Amino acid sequence: LVVAVEQELELGIEPLATEHERMRLLDEVATKVSAFGGRVIDIGASSVDGAFGLELAEDAAQHAAHAALAVQRSLGPSLPPPTSLHLALHTEEVLIGRVDDRVELDADARHSIHGLVEQMLASAPGEPIVASSASRHVLGRRFLVEPVAGSALPDIWRVRGLADALENTAPFVARAREIALLEDLLTQSERGHGQAVL
Repeated sequence: LVVAVEQELELGIEPLATEHERMRLLDEVATKVSAFGGRVIDIGASSVDGAFGLELAEDAAQHAAHAALAVQRSLGPSLPPPTSLHLALHTEEVLIGRVDDRVELDADARHSIHGLVEQMLASAPGEPIVASSASRHVLGRRFLVEPVAGSALPDIWRVRGLADALENTAPFVARAREIALLEDLLTQSERGHGQAVL
């Protein structure tokens, strides 16, 4: 599983500040992608392409969404108008190859995903973070995801933030024995007879 994340920055800053400010913003986006376990695949004039799940595929989509939210929180409020920040998440299985210590994505798949992400961003221009239908299915329980009304593409979803953990927890059922054991161990540790429990 590889999750492709594109963060696109639409910049409209003074000519002298444009290059320096653009490079600073792209560098910050790339740093967030790396910090959340992604790999920067490409840095364009106004975008950063990152892939998650190349090394460890577990929860790749969630890591990508956390990176997108971190970028939005970090950069969004500080951007001077008319600069804006738009991020898109798409989940897709992609063929990868290993060359020495590098991991390379299939070039045709990368091109296809990049095109889809560009279409997603163009179809929902006012949305800070959008997700494809494929991403929504893996983000649904942990993130607040809702359909984008009036999007030019079907099945484009807005990622609003993290879901409330209490509303989305599975019930702890048929565990009376385990709960009793944990309560007994807690009582013992409160009396000063603690031990490690695995």
